[in-house]
Amino acid sequence: MNTAVAVAAAAGKEAWQLKPKTIPPPIALTVHSEPPAAAAPAPAAAAAAAAADGDVSVVLQPHSYDFNGKLYMPSPAPTEGYPPVFIYCDNLSDKRLRFAMVMPDGTTKPYRTIHAGEKNRQQAYANETWSIIDAAGKDVVPRFKVTQVNQWVVVPRK
Repeated sequence: MNTAVAVAAAAGKEAWQLKPKTIPPPIALTVHSEPPAAAAPAPAAAAAAAAADGDVSVVLQPHSYDFNGKLYMPSPAPTEGYPPVFIYCDNLSDKRLRFAMVMPDGTTKPYRTIHAGEKNRQQAYANETWSIIDAAGKDVVPRFKVTQVNQWVVVPRK
């Protein structure tokens, strides 16, 4: 029996109940409320611009996105193998959509639902092909290869 466990047993406590003698001081963080001056357009603005042009595309943005109160920064995924990643969808449309993995034969396998006006995420693997589909199984964005960790797809309003 080690010393800490013996001391805990003598005090009538389990070893996991012991507290450290000193607690390190907290780390000071600076939080900026304003985005950087050269920030990329917000996802909604990019989607609105794409909708105005009648063109829908998967836009890879170099800034972080908010999902359930946390920020996720896209970064390049390895180009070899299939490491696990997340893909996110910002559904600005009025339709309920789903993430769909594109199978080798070209068919799609539906996964998580993305409700109208909401965001959702799906675990995937880098270098796979995915799409966002409607209730009829029709692609609402062009099929895309997962090339980023925390990759975002924006579906604009129609």
